[in-house]
Amino acid sequence: MKTALSNTEIKNYISCMMNATQLFRKHAELIFWITAMILLFFMNTNSSSDSLCFFHWIGISHCPGCGIGHSIHAALHLQFAESFRQHPFGIAAVFIIFHRIKQFLFPLNNSYHEPETDHHDPRSGSR
Repeated sequence: MKTALSNTEIKNYISCMMNATQLFRKHAELIFWITAMILLFFMNTNSSSDSLCFFHWIGISHCPGCGIGHSIHAALHLQFAESFRQHPFGIAAVFIIFHRIKQFLFPLNNSYHEPETDHHDPRSGSR
């Protein structure tokens, strides 16, 4: 037997979905970088058949995008010489991406408030 949802249940469901969407939008970049680092860590660098690279599809064997991906993979496995051989900026990219993830996970309080002090302007003659 099917029962109809009440207006309150529908409103609660819609509210929940809107909150989930807002939460995803707020943290989309964080989710993207964490997912990218996990995928790059577990990437199979020995097989080119799984590649999504357009250059591999048209027969060019070495592209800078694949090089940086392989470089990040090697850096995540602490193989720094191999990482540098694949692409010189791979190690730096790992540090930059981890720094960006850290910024999302541990945000700084950007609102700087100067301590309130009783400033006296000698030109005004009064306090």
